[in-house]
Amino acid sequence: MRNSVNVLWCIDDEKVQIFRGSYDSYILERTKKHFAIKRELAFIHQKAKECYYLLMKEQVRAKKSKKQGEKHKKQRRWPTIVSDAKIGRAIETTGKKKKQINIRKQELVDTLSELKMSKIIKPKFSLLVKKRNKTTLFIVDGSIGYQKPIINNINFIIDGNEKVAIVGNNGSGKPTLVKSILNTPNITKSGEWYTPVIDDIGYLDQHYDNLDLNSTLFEELNNLVPSWSQFKIRQHLNDFLFHKNEEVNAVMETFSGGEKVRACLAKIVAKAPKLLILDEITNNLDSETKDHVVEVLKGYLGSTIVISHDEDFLKQIGINTFYSIKDGCLNQR
Repeated sequence: MRNSVNVLWCIDDEKVQIFRGSYDSYILERTKKHFAIKRELAFIHQKAKECYYLLMKEQVRAKKSKKQGEKHKKQRRWPTIVSDAKIGRAIETTGKKKKQINIRKQELVDTLSELKMSKIIKPKFSLLVKKRNKTTLFIVDGSIGYQKPIINNINFIIDGNEKVAIVGNNGSGKPTLVKSILNTPNITKSGEWYTPVIDDIGYLDQHYDNLDLNSTLFEELNNLVPSWSQFKIRQHLNDFLFHKNEEVNAVMETFSGGEKVRACLAKIVAKAPKLLILDEITNNLDSETKDHVVEVLKGYLGSTIVISHDEDFLKQIGINTFYSIKDGCLNQR
């Protein structure tokens, strides 16, 4: 649990920083520091503008005084004018202030960069799944297995926008249950089953099986939604932090784990399925990528089945129904 610790060692750029407190306290402290720097940067920016206009004003005044002095020399008139030395000192003082402001600005920018605040994903579901009361999936008196049943007594119903977690020990049959919902051919099923068609199911697992790793992300989206223009695809991928041409056109086999998760999420959001299945996806995720997944799930209005041991994650995404697999049976807790 991320809040069950009271000391954090934060490793970044080959440096170790020790924070005493929970993970949430660490994030809160970092966020406060982030916004404090942002406020000071805004203040510094305003001061820099003032210095710039003051410098321009002094330069205009110097030019005007010089011109006036030359005119008076020709007319043999010698009124008191602002001396070149005085103007020079004013310009030099303003220049020093501007330099100090730029130094402080760079210090703040460097500190802000070191904080490395998580970038936020704000997905726009292209085919919004409207809230509905209709049953998405049901299994009555079901059993599943291969040569012999692994799980019996399956009575499982998911309504409209319900979020369901399935828990159980390793080896209890959770992946087999998921595969049976996906209608994998080599699994034997009995009982009464109603499941969405495969195109209405979004499946995301820890191995990113829904990605063609030999393709580019742009090709993947283009095949998934051929009606979309190139501009719309790029706009959609931008929402998932794929901004650059080299990211969009890179073969996905070269992606990091976090990039693969974001690519999977981009595919799922593009189709907005009626049923979303997440299979142990948090096992290999860093905290930033996990936050990305949570953001997407907050905007998803369809039914969700989650297999996970991560209680913090289940709480964050608003799981409201729990089923457990024990002794070969599926039961609601």
